[in-house]
Amino acid sequence: DKTKDLSTQGAVISVKVMDANKGGLITRVESVPAFIPVSQLSPNNYPRVAGGEKSKIHEKLKALVGTSLDIKIIDVNEGEEKIVVSEKAVWETKQESVLAKYKIGDAVEGAVTAVTDFGAFIRFEENLEGLVHISEIAWQRIDHPRDVLKVGDRVRAEIINIEGSKIFLSMKKLIDDPWKSVAAKYKVGQSVKGRVLKINPFGLFVELDPDIHGLAHISELASKPVKDVNEVARIGDEFDFRIINIDPENHRLGLSLRKPKEEKA
Repeated sequence: DKTKDLSTQGAVISVKVMDANKGGLITRVESVPAFIPVSQLSPNNYPRVAGGEKSKIHEKLKALVGTSLDIKIIDVNEGEEKIVVSEKAVWETKQESVLAKYKIGDAVEGAVTAVTDFGAFIRFEENLEGLVHISEIAWQRIDHPRDVLKVGDRVRAEIINIEGSKIFLSMKKLIDDPWKSVAAKYKVGQSVKGRVLKINPFGLFVELDPDIHGLAHISELASKPVKDVNEVARIGDEFDFRIINIDPENHRLGLSLRKPKEEKA
């Protein structure tokens, strides 16, 4: 049986995509019908669709009809004379040889290919792609990766983990942590000008400088209890705050608008 021979050899076969349905692509291997599930497409052909809309996924898959793909057989169902094939398996084998050049701690440079709620994807050298999680983009807290990055931006990052063919990157590791030298800039008790960046029910996020942001808790906004933070400030407002605590390790700095004599004994 030809297909069985091919699958045991793990051969890379070039096939033509004949049709597409919502679940994947239809092709033939040596005249035997074959199926490529969406999950078995390489990242280059995987339909990235916001919200996973089925009709849009189907459109992207239909665009591959007529193209040739390199695949490996991953499952042979002799009873039904059907085989399942994978483009991703071929891609992963190629990835392994490219990935072998890289190790944790290496710095890479590439272009942002996608920005999501949880981070950004960066493509570098020979189609390798890595994820920078939102917490690894910058030292300061950011609400959404799109506030800092857009598709096409060239960035540098450090490889912090490799799991199989998944690469995890950090941009902030290549920048000095500004909180290490926070004590040279700011002292507890000091009066500082700050701009309100964000308002939360529990307080204000305040920018002291581009690297160091602090929090003025709702209990520190006035001598009388504040019910609604929005009554005290709007985004962009500037105030003279007093620094009441600095915690470099946890990247925290506490601010107050209360006057020192108002502190409870």
